[in-house]
Amino acid sequence: MVDSESDRESGRVGVSRRQFLEVTGATGAAVGLAGCSGGGGGGDGPIQITMDAEWGGISDALTQSLYDAGLDESIEIEILPGDFESGARRSEFTSALDAGRASPDIFMMDSGWTIPFIARGQLVNLSDELSSETLDYVQNDYLPSAVNTASDPESGDLFGLPLFPDYPVMHYRKDLVEDAGYDPDGENWATEPMSWQEFAEMAADVWEQNGGPGGDFDYGFTTQGDNYVGLACCTFNETMTSFGGAYFGDHENLFGPIGDRPITVNEEPVHDTIRMMRSFMEGPDAEYAHPDFPQISTTDLLSFTEEPSREPFTSGNAIFHRNWPYAIPLNLDSEEFSAEDYDVMPLPYGIEAGEGEYEGTGGAAAPRRRSAAGTSRSTRTPRGSTTAFRCSRRSPTRRS
Repeated sequence: MVDSESDRESGRVGVSRRQFLEVTGATGAAVGLAGCSGGGGGGDGPIQITMDAEWGGISDALTQSLYDAGLDESIEIEILPGDFESGARRSEFTSALDAGRASPDIFMMDSGWTIPFIARGQLVNLSDELSSETLDYVQNDYLPSAVNTASDPESGDLFGLPLFPDYPVMHYRKDLVEDAGYDPDGENWATEPMSWQEFAEMAADVWEQNGGPGGDFDYGFTTQGDNYVGLACCTFNETMTSFGGAYFGDHENLFGPIGDRPITVNEEPVHDTIRMMRSFMEGPDAEYAHPDFPQISTTDLLSFTEEPSREPFTSGNAIFHRNWPYAIPLNLDSEEFSAEDYDVMPLPYGIEAGEGEYEGTGGAAAPRRRSAAGTSRSTRTPRGSTTAFRCSRRSPTRRS
């Protein structure tokens, strides 16, 4: 426990090891506390927080922000960079928790796989550990969708703290698009999503004007198509949803009851999504391809996760690229093109918003570029990262 006399004299509020959850809850640092960790206010050694690899380079600044927020500096914090790929990180945590290991104490979950950990009883119930003030703050000020993915679908109890929301954007070579005769600024690409049909025809044209397959660029378009968690939760899901499809019908079925939901994947919007992606890779004449969509990539997509799909774009070998905002600063630092030659826009849509049979389907997945640009600004430098980390009311997880 902490002797807080010197802290009171300095104007700081001391925080004990047991109270660490309160501090991390207030700063937005912690996302999940392992249910098998020691706890109880005792124990030696550092509190271990496993994030993805992006956070490793700013671990000292993040740790200092915890101390600045009031954490007792006698409590050692160790931030461990985990695997960047979400599915691999999930497997690591599953193995650790199934084996009853106490490390890591706190770990960064993906919203796509929090519920199984909650259902297995492997996480600490934060509704029992955090103060009512902190819980009210999370419930009232954070984005509801982010809170829902970290909560028990039956009881509503909180088992994780939202760190940041992620939303996909289309990265593209603005210089090549303009050289091909298009006007992104005049056509409001930044704020007005185009349909997948419009996008595919335009991307195929720009690629063709640069030599097409076998030309100057290996890919007109790259995305993530590997058999991993990111395909099911994100790239396929968002495209399927934009066509009006869904895994379990209406949104009310999203979190359960597990085993008692309608299965709605064997429907035309889902078929159209799969056929379109096959056409993107092999052309409209391929078996099971969609005849209305041109080829804009190759079957390499089937082996791409986030980073393998980003690397061709950043290295100047792809024209369009679907990825998360984390890729924006990496692309801005590319040696193959200037910042003026690069831009992002919302993902295309299959049908107009609201035209799908199920609630929330249709329309673009991330229609606001300003949000993506804001995220890139806040995560581009260590100083920006610690500012967003420390001042959680400015975090993207907060309602705006």
